[in-house]
Formats: sequence, C-alpha cells, structure tokens
Amino acid sequence: MVRGLGGVHVLRLLARHDVDAEGPYAGVVLVASMAGEVGYDALAPFFDPGFDWPRIRRAATSFRILHAADDPVTGPATPDHIMKFVTELGATATVPAEGGHFPSTDTTLPRLPEALRLVTDVLPA
Repeated sequence: MVRGLGGVHVLRLLARHDVDAEGPYAGVVLVASMAGEVGYDALAPFFDPGFDWPRIRRAATSFRILHAADDPVTGPATPDHIMKFVTELGATATVPAEGGHFPSTDTTLPRLPEALRLVTDVLPA
C-alpha cells in the first residue's frame, strides 16, 4: 500500500516490471494516488512522461484504489483521477465521502482500516 507520490513511483516501477520473467504481482493498492498532473508546478516532472497504462495493467493481477472524494490535492479533478485508474487498470475504487488526502492537514487518520481490507482483498487466498 502506497499513498500520494509514492503511488506515482509504484506506477513507474510497475511499468518497468518484467512480467514475462517474473510474473505479475498479486495486487496493488493505491491510496490517495494521482493518475496524472494535479496542477502543482513542482510536481509536474513526476508525470512526464505519461504512464504506460497497458504495461502497468499487465504487471499486477488486480488493482484497488482508495481515494477520498474530498481530497484537496486532486481537488475538483478527483473523479477524473479515480476513473483513470478504473478505466486504464480495471481497478476497483473505494471512495469515501470524507478523508482528505489520508491524512489531510486538518485531520489525522492514524489508521485506515479500509486500506487494510483492500490489501487483504488482493492477497492470494
């Protein structure tokens, strides 16, 4: 489970994963991750070049997304980021109405039981 820019780095690692030699990962859980630029100039280099979605999708058997609808980082584009993961990766999205950017600056969520459930969900039986 990785959140924020960590999720972006995981997507880059998945794009380089040699599925033919090593097989796919059992699953990936991205928490409050971004599927593209979010309007911060300092973060723009993290999204260039764009993601190789077909290669990333092949790198794991399943994908789960946990992203709050009120995430201030992705702001009004939050539904677009979530749908990008759903359409490009076949991800299952869990979207609570509140939660900020897990945690947001005005609240702290020291535990994310929903994230733990998603990790357990992608593990082989």
